[in-house]
Amino acid sequence: MRHEASSPPTASQIKKQVEYYFSPRNISRDIFLQNKAAEHPQGWVPLDVIMTFNRMKLLGANPQETIEALKDSEVEIMEEDGKVMLRRKD
Repeated sequence: MRHEASSPPTASQIKKQVEYYFSPRNISRDIFLQNKAAEHPQGWVPLDVIMTFNRMKLLGANPQETIEALKDSEVEIMEEDGKVMLRRKD
């Protein structure tokens, strides 16, 4: 079955993708994400950065959908200085 690019992403697709980015397996080899996390004292990464990733673009997810999808997730959400920030729960 062909997936139409115009169909909206599901919350589970978005959650799965973002949780993958912050998974120990991925973060251990993703130098870009490691560097972004290192820019913040507690390891937070701006949601804006995550939204630029190719898979997120392919999903067609928007920031609000992504925040909603992560409500019950392995990924924490925080707002700081008007920016939404993410990191893996410890």
